[in-house]
Amino acid sequence: MPEYIIDKKEEINKLIDRLKLFSFNALIKHPHYEYSLLEKNTDEEMIKETYDEFDLIKLIKKRISPNGKVSYDLFYELDDNTFVVIAISFQTSPPTIINAFHAKRDFKKFRKSLSKNYRINPIF
Repeated sequence: MPEYIIDKKEEINKLIDRLKLFSFNALIKHPHYEYSLLEKNTDEEMIKETYDEFDLIKLIKKRISPNGKVSYDLFYELDDNTFVVIAISFQTSPPTIINAFHAKRDFKKFRKSLSKNYRINPIF
């Protein structure tokens, strides 16, 4: 499955403009989303509160499945340097949340490791 990193602010803002059209509650929740919350012991309230904090989105991973469906992993950097990932697809209207979790890893270290694999700028 091809993956692309979007780290340029203007590209991130284009996607944010699409997200702003929908509240968290309006989004479709894929069955895997519900499973993922339980599996990773993720507080859904935290995901809900983080969703519309669009200024926290520092990185987006675009994924294209073998059947051509596109989804995006949104990486929100939190004040404590950890991050929230929300995976979303615009194949439906309203969009569908596929997955969401709170990663208790240092976002800057995570980004630096991504920079090696995806040739992105480790500093932002």
